[in-house]
Amino acid sequence: MFDATKAIWHVRTSFPESEGAILDHLQGLKPTPDTPARLSRGQHADGGWAWPGLATETPSVGGTVLRLFTLQEAGLAGAVVVERCLDFLSRRRQQGYFWDESEELRGTATPPWLIPGRVETMQWETAGATIALLVGARMTAGDAKASLEFLTPLAAEPGSVPAPAAEALLAALSSAVEASSSDRASALRRPPSAPEKWETVQLVLALQGLRLMGQQPALPLLSGLLDALEARQEEDGAVQGSCTAERLITTVATLSLLAHLRGLEL
Repeated sequence: MFDATKAIWHVRTSFPESEGAILDHLQGLKPTPDTPARLSRGQHADGGWAWPGLATETPSVGGTVLRLFTLQEAGLAGAVVVERCLDFLSRRRQQGYFWDESEELRGTATPPWLIPGRVETMQWETAGATIALLVGARMTAGDAKASLEFLTPLAAEPGSVPAPAAEALLAALSSAVEASSSDRASALRRPPSAPEKWETVQLVLALQGLRLMGQQPALPLLSGLLDALEARQEEDGAVQGSCTAERLITTVATLSLLAHLRGLEL
């Protein structure tokens, strides 16, 4: 059983600006004059966010999708910080169809699915950015479908193995802009494959994308991923992550997901 009290205590005693402001919103606290500044603490001038915990502070597509999903899923869609994230992603779209990671991240200690130029990176970042822009009313369903069509041949390339989060995000996106009976969308009706092997942040991203696309908690894919995420809480109340910064955002994101999908009281 997930212990919300311990999770909230972990966040509050870590004193993070942005995550703390998101938690304030989730708990129904009234915004204060400094709330916008707190929400955007860590956001770069171009609207992007770095991936949490990397030695480089280079704004990245992946880091921006993670932060934007967390803000949107928590119900902060109208915030200025969200609009600036959407601006960043809109500018980073390549050839009108896809996203890839910044070349500045090559050679850094990024996760394998954030290395620029890899099929896996383009799959999950394109799916994630497309969902975020759809939710933010910055992309049409027709453009989203074009992005899906761009990704289809990539999956057939020799040696291509989609990042776990990418398959779930692609299924959620497909259900919104293609026929619900399509091969991609049908994955929603199957339990996830070996979710215990997924990185925690991948579970978070997949679940956020599914909820943002209006998927229901009873779906086998969503339910299985949520069970796996709920089991990732550690003794100090935080949800697992590769570093302190990642643990903070995964903990806040998990609290939000469980509140919205399972009625967890905060």
